[in-house]
Amino acid sequence: MTIDVKRGTTFRDRVRFPESLLGWVVTAEIRTRAQNVPLEVRVLDADPTQVEISLAADLTAHLPLRLLSLDVRAVLSGAEAAHTETVHINIIERITHG
Repeated sequence: MTIDVKRGTTFRDRVRFPESLLGWVVTAEIRTRAQNVPLEVRVLDADPTQVEISLAADLTAHLPLRLLSLDVRAVLSGAEAAHTETVHINIIERITHG
């Protein structure tokens, strides 16, 4: 899956795991050539198999204009990590500034 994200706007998406993530430690990162950018992660109360991931507009403003990758990682204490499929985000320039 590829998602277009305009630089300088808030990125927000949801991903689903096959089971409830209550009690799991969930993290997500966008990988660039120079760094890994951590995302805000929130397990949804209404459906704990879903995770909302986001990155604030002031942080997307510094992402390079190109195709980047991310995934979400969930770890239950003492267990193996589970990862989502890789999601590609295409960082594109905003047209309107103001």
